[in-house]
Amino acid sequence: MSKKFNFTIAAINKIVLPDSGREEYRDTKVPELTLRVTSSGNKSFSVAKKINGKNVRATIGRFPANTIEQARKKAREKLLLMEDGINPTELKREARVQQL
Repeated sequence: MSKKFNFTIAAINKIVLPDSGREEYRDTKVPELTLRVTSSGNKSFSVAKKINGKNVRATIGRFPANTIEQARKKAREKLLLMEDGINPTELKREARVQQL
């Protein structure tokens, strides 16, 4: 299977688990959306983009708990923040610290 394809339930369910480590796949509809598949069978969505010259990755959540459409929507939201130079992971971390 190509490393870049249109994420559908059927296509994701057909992915063969890697022997070790993890494999990454990219969505064709939201190219920054990544699906990471581990050898243990975990499948999780994330989004990655450069912010001020640094690669930033923000986790969206696991599949199938997060549907493909939910993942695309969350990816677009995080990408809007990243376009403004805001790291969504840092925002989440700061919010957690303020709750303490």
